[in-house]
Amino acid sequence: MVLCPAHAQEVLDGIAATVNKEVVTFSQVRDITKPKEKQARETLRGMELVMKIKEMRTAAVSELVDRSLILQDAKAQNLTIPESAIDKRIQSIIDTKFGGNRASFLKSITARGYTLATFRDLQRDNIAVEKMRAVATIGARTPEEAKQREQKWLQALRQKAFIKLF
Repeated sequence: MVLCPAHAQEVLDGIAATVNKEVVTFSQVRDITKPKEKQARETLRGMELVMKIKEMRTAAVSELVDRSLILQDAKAQNLTIPESAIDKRIQSIIDTKFGGNRASFLKSITARGYTLATFRDLQRDNIAVEKMRAVATIGARTPEEAKQREQKWLQALRQKAFIKLF
């Protein structure tokens, strides 16, 4: 069997990183990069494509590591997201992206591999990340200052964590 170089590095699933005791998988990375990779494959070729995909996947791992750190910090601080906030978020998605059609929404999330329960969990985590980022930037007077405060906060989280990239 002969493998061509473009496919030799493809992995079905596995561990991309660990953040304390939580795992970041290759499938999570692919979920983030899939649309961007598709676009890159339409416009780039050869080593340029390989380098762009590597860059996108590295950024996705970093994003997922930060997300994991933020969610762990939220848990440590006993942050809870009310079910009503999740309901409101989901209804907003149904209204804005599906014209109020709940059946279309359910069909869409099912096609993407989610159940309503897993989609709710995802939205709970998204809200928690947003709240934690907002707290980290309280008092910032400019967008630049907010970004600096967030980066400083994330750096502090990274320094306290055990992160291993594979």
